[in-house]
Amino acid sequence: ADAVLILLHGFGDSGDGFISQMGGPLITQPGLRVVFPSAPRTQIGGFPVSSWLSLSPGVNPAQMMRAGGSEARSAVDYVHELIRREIARGVPSSAIAVGGFSQGGLVAVRAGLSFPDAPLGGVLALSTFFGAEEATVAAAQRSVRVQVCHGEADGVVPLAEGQRVAERVGRLVPGAAVSFCSYPGMAHATCPEEVRDIRAFLGALVEAEAPPEAADLKAMSAAELKAWLRDRGVPTADCFERADLVARALEV
Repeated sequence: ADAVLILLHGFGDSGDGFISQMGGPLITQPGLRVVFPSAPRTQIGGFPVSSWLSLSPGVNPAQMMRAGGSEARSAVDYVHELIRREIARGVPSSAIAVGGFSQGGLVAVRAGLSFPDAPLGGVLALSTFFGAEEATVAAAQRSVRVQVCHGEADGVVPLAEGQRVAERVGRLVPGAAVSFCSYPGMAHATCPEEVRDIRAFLGALVEAEAPPEAADLKAMSAAELKAWLRDRGVPTADCFERADLVARALEV
């Protein structure tokens, strides 16, 4: 695949369950591979449930919607490792997007904004909430693309929470390209119009990352080659001449 989407399910769900709910239209998108990880299970209210956040047993929804770095740290670290795994497989960082639904969206946004290694291709925040006021922003993500989607009839996560996601990202990352889409009649779920917008967002990611021809690589300057290799997680410290960089790029 030319691009990868790491898509996190919501509270109490699983990667497999999320595939049946939303994954079908995305999996069929040409040039895109979707990864559906599953959250660990924890005891909340005396019952085992899957949760991306580290929550106290008696947590209520209002408290969950204001969770911050400490509650999300383990999940954010896990998503960063998933991203690094894809880069190690040869997928350019700029062709990797991170997304999430509901609770998974909070983690996806924080993981996407804080990934320090290289610029990512985008972040999807679906029917979600931002959590605590502050979040870590890596220098590499200062111009990241962020798409926020929310249903206007969402009775689980109010529309205002989705609007707050867009507002907080815009304030924390002034250079980010943030777009907010709301959908009349859509509850805490999805709809054809949202799927259309998600596919357009990811389609631009796929189209932007067509692999260059050998001739294009050979025509790049040393600085361009270094940047191209860095985005793909390829080391260049041992490349002392432009010819070394060209040879390394042709191996990718």
